Amino acid sequence: MRRPLTGSLKLDDYRDIKTGVDFCMTAVEYFHARGGRIEIPHTHRWWEYGTCVQMLLEQHLTSNKKLSDVDVLNVGSGWDGLSPTIALQFNSNMTEYEPSAYYRQDRVRINQILLEDGKKQIHSLGYSLEDMPEQDYDEVFCVSVLEHVDPATEKQCWRNLARRVRKGGIFFADVDCVPDPNKKYVFDELRTHNFTIDDMKERVAIMEEEGLVPIGEPDWNWNGAQVHDFTFFRVGMERR
Repeated sequence: MRRPLTGSLKLDDYRDIKTGVDFCMTAVEYFHARGGRIEIPHTHRWWEYGTCVQMLLEQHLTSNKKLSDVDVLNVGSGWDGLSPTIALQFNSNMTEYEPSAYYRQDRVRINQILLEDGKKQIHSLGYSLEDMPEQDYDEVFCVSVLEHVDPATEKQCWRNLARRVRKGGIFFADVDCVPDPNKKYVFDELRTHNFTIDDMKERVAIMEEEGLVPIGEPDWNWNGAQVHDFTFFRVGMERR
């Protein structure tokens, strides 16, 4: 990836994550064709999932660790396409924390398909950001979740995520923001926090206190950049 992974997401970033996006699109089409339910509610999800997959590829294709040996955690997964993509394309050890049984039930068919293809199944567990068990992973992803967390516990959730990243591992989270306060956006009623640049700098500082460092120099040059009518802040860090 040519741009830093912490700061503002811009339209130009797409070229750097296109391989990751292609992996996601191929996997989701494959599961849909075989009766696996994966919801992609907005096209900007491809940017988010594609970034995670691109990070996974770049981190481990240059290391001695096989992708099939990598331990990946996806927090607040819902019925997203990220976990199925990683399980299908790379056969990684995929764990996801999703407190809602409603969402977890849709992984049953996904896991049947993975099993039929000789792939490892996704471990879908009912944990939330607040009650994650003490276990570490090579990769920790949290896509469009933290803007929906109770403001009283949100900062501690960032710490909880940081503590799950083992040495040599990477972390990625993004939060969606709304550029126009007078406009109605999808899921507005579920969003508890509209992050500012100063908010995000504070969250990065929290992660640094927990021993993570940004991947590349953070770029907060927002300038109202939008992707599909939303604006995103992202945090990509590693534990060296």
